[in-house]
Amino acid sequence: MPYKDIEKNREAKRKYQRQHRIQIALSNKEWRKRNPEKVRKYQQTARQKLKMNKERREQDIRNKINAEKYEMFSHYSPDGSVRCMCPGCSENNLAFLQLHHIYNDGGAHRKLLRCNGGIAFYRKLRSQGYPHKENLQIMCGNCNGAIQHYGKCIHETEKSNDKYTYAITEWDW
Repeated sequence: MPYKDIEKNREAKRKYQRQHRIQIALSNKEWRKRNPEKVRKYQQTARQKLKMNKERREQDIRNKINAEKYEMFSHYSPDGSVRCMCPGCSENNLAFLQLHHIYNDGGAHRKLLRCNGGIAFYRKLRSQGYPHKENLQIMCGNCNGAIQHYGKCIHETEKSNDKYTYAITEWDW
């Protein structure tokens, strides 16, 4: 007898499926053997739906990833604003922002978490409750790359006078 409570009913169904998964799989296999036309029809309609919805699904995935990135960046931002934390840089476009390891130990950190980076890294951090807030900061790709390759950002090398002369000549090109 089904339960009136929907959640209780779902849990009972899950429990039954866990306990009888082999019997259910055999029953499904037999049904597919008896009804090859229906199986073929279901597969064709599924393929058509996938083709029709491919662009929408890709856009939904991009929106979900951007929402996750925004949530993570707003957490690691000291004032809640999503922007590059480098002084002198005002980049706030989500597509250009990255997570910067202050002590340049990002490779070791990703290896420790067993993920390559990108959204998988962001999801690992979220699942752990956004740890290491003092060791991570948001930076744009330019500032992060400059720090990684040259040891300091171009904004840090600007002269303090009114002229905006960059110290690019100090770096080995």
